[in-house]
Amino acid sequence: MVYTFDIFDTLITRTTAQPEGIFMIMQEMLDRDDRFTKLPSHFKRHFRDFRMDAESEAHRRAANMGREDVTLEMIYAQMAYMNYLPRETVQWLMELELAAEAENSIPIPDNINRLKSLKEENEIYLLSDMYLPGEHIRQMLVAADGVFRDIPILVSGEIGKNKSSGKLYAYFLEKYGIDSRKWVHIGDNPKSDGVMAVRAGGRSELYSGYGFTEFERRLLKEQGNQYAVQFTLGMVRKVKGDKRESTRAEQVGMSVGGPVLFGYVLWVLQEALRQGIQTLFFVARDGYLLKKMADLIIRSRKMALQTRYLYGSRYVWRIAAGCRSRQGQVQGLGAEIRFVLNPCRAGGRTASGGRGAGRLFPQIAAGRRKSVICQGKASDQGNSENRGIAFPDSGFEAVKGQGRGCGIFASGACLCGGQGGICGAKRNRAFPMLYAGPDSRLLQRTGDQFFLCNDKCR
Repeated sequence: MVYTFDIFDTLITRTTAQPEGIFMIMQEMLDRDDRFTKLPSHFKRHFRDFRMDAESEAHRRAANMGREDVTLEMIYAQMAYMNYLPRETVQWLMELELAAEAENSIPIPDNINRLKSLKEENEIYLLSDMYLPGEHIRQMLVAADGVFRDIPILVSGEIGKNKSSGKLYAYFLEKYGIDSRKWVHIGDNPKSDGVMAVRAGGRSELYSGYGFTEFERRLLKEQGNQYAVQFTLGMVRKVKGDKRESTRAEQVGMSVGGPVLFGYVLWVLQEALRQGIQTLFFVARDGYLLKKMADLIIRSRKMALQTRYLYGSRYVWRIAAGCRSRQGQVQGLGAEIRFVLNPCRAGGRTASGGRGAGRLFPQIAAGRRKSVICQGKASDQGNSENRGIAFPDSGFEAVKGQGRGCGIFASGACLCGGQGGICGAKRNRAFPMLYAGPDSRLLQRTGDQFFLCNDKCR
């Protein structure tokens, strides 16, 4: 038997959802490459559009000459003509595209393994509707697996005939003297790899592991000109292809949860770099998965960022992020927050003389003025959960209390509190571990004592 394989999206694929995603990668690279400093900024900002227009026009001209496909050289010759580009710049752009294709090529292991198994007793050929040079495609394949070193490759751009019309199949069968009744073609495109292969007299097997859902197709149609969408959906397609059998929950995670969280985490990391932030804290437990994603992105993109897993409570941080300062301004948990802890349940004594928080505050007090809110009656002289607290030996100032719960008013943002006893006696709940200052140490509460500990509390 003779087996032919499609190449792109069957044996290898790109990190982007569509081929034009590579042009968007190039668009970002143009600003960082010194060879292209003289290119007009408008051309660099819209390179993807210029590249796609050049390919469309090259196809139109090739059709007038009786060719069904074009080469990379023909595309860039058209781009040079349309944009008055010098020959040297055109050569650099072609080299950049070839490099981008190679760097963003990833294998499809299932089909490569099947090819290797079939190759032991059958003839194998590779057929591709593609503008890239055949030898460059071979290099990309060999980088995935050495089995491709000696397998014949037919590329439509070099031959001028493509699979979509069926003429590349006819050319292949005649060139190698193949009996079509003993030939099977394997690929992912329903028309060019399916219908046209059957019309040429062979048998077709369609590979469907890299399809998009309706939601993903709509997203590509509406926002496919954004690199983040191209890259995210490219990875979604790859993951779905690798995990052919999956549960409903896994499918939702791959198609929706993963892309949404990835986009959010990537934005957080980029925003942190923009603001000069070096360390990011991910609060337990909601931040567990986000931290894992952040660590992968930071490592792969070599970002100058560190992450820490913070044992705390989302209730505390959510309230702190939206509390009003004494000046009436909404403040968040930013660089101004230095010490955060829970002074509730300090042992049933006045906090300044109690067994826990009173002795801890002098150790962590800084030169800045702080205020403590322990919500309850400010005039109540009962335990520290139900009254306004003053810590004269630590520089903390009592404010007032309302309802149950308690909190820290540190540099304009309050820590915890609110009706319902978030950290008060009503629910007998306290937050044992919270952020504790610029040295990134944590506070841990054991019984009625608070302890400072390095990096991670045990």
